[in-house]
Amino acid sequence: NWKPKGMSTPGADDNASGVAGLLELARLLSKNPQSRSIELVAYTLEEDPHFGTQEMGSFRHARSLKESGREVQLMLSIEMIGYFADKANSQDYPAPGMSTLYGDRGNFIALVGNLSNFGAIRRAKALMRGVSDLPVISCNAPSNLQGIDSSDHLNYWNEGYPALMVT
Repeated sequence: NWKPKGMSTPGADDNASGVAGLLELARLLSKNPQSRSIELVAYTLEEDPHFGTQEMGSFRHARSLKESGREVQLMLSIEMIGYFADKANSQDYPAPGMSTLYGDRGNFIALVGNLSNFGAIRRAKALMRGVSDLPVISCNAPSNLQGIDSSDHLNYWNEGYPALMVT
């Protein structure tokens, strides 16, 4: 994962911050009626030992959308957004050498997607930069890059839907 170096706070940083982000997104969306339907979903069983199995809530949701023929424009997986550190060497990455590209401080939000999600990341990054001073970085990489698929967005990719991880 793209996570803080030396920290293990899965409840607070991962799940709780994701739910807080989801609730804030719901609040913001309620102020502006949308022209298309938006589903805000909190998934269960994303952590080991269930990650990568059919027990994941996102696996079941993505599969049910596909089986019902529903179109999905974009899935955003909110992952580990509850951490910020300006201190040097406070950020870890899933693959060696990434700190050379993205820095060693945990003081940003990242948008992560596979190569087919390049346009979606560009649009999301522009929108996020327009509403916050928090630096927004992005990574489009092959789906087999270590760590790029380490959240619920993986199950949407597997069903052929566009999906990004916000971390």
